[in-house]
Amino acid sequence: MKLIALDPSTTAMGYAYEGGSGVLRAKGVRPQRLWMMQAELLRLLEITWADTVIYYRPFARGADATRCGWGIAGVIEALAFARLAAVMDITEGTVRKFYNFPKKAPREELKAFARQLAGVTSDDEADAILLYRYAMENVSR
Repeated sequence: MKLIALDPSTTAMGYAYEGGSGVLRAKGVRPQRLWMMQAELLRLLEITWADTVIYYRPFARGADATRCGWGIAGVIEALAFARLAAVMDITEGTVRKFYNFPKKAPREELKAFARQLAGVTSDDEADAILLYRYAMENVSR
């Protein structure tokens, strides 16, 4: 299985796969960012030949941010479907539980834990790496 893990947000998307990890960044107003994310994600899927795409499920934060998060999720789902790749979304809580991280711990502590464990400085990239490791242990079976 060739898996790619994604940590989408409104301005950046962390990614991790067998060959590496990084962050896709998008600037501009929301429609431009969605278009840029779509173009970059399509390029990334072509490079990795992923047959499974896993991403963090967006959560409600506020009207515009929530709509943008689900818009990016829609782009991920559509591109994965077009490439005939399996796709699934995972909650942050599921990954917290996998790493035995306390449910009530502040998000900043989780970010610091992710950066330290993954050995990177970017929160987006670290989250994608943790999701990738979770998926390789649990989804690929």
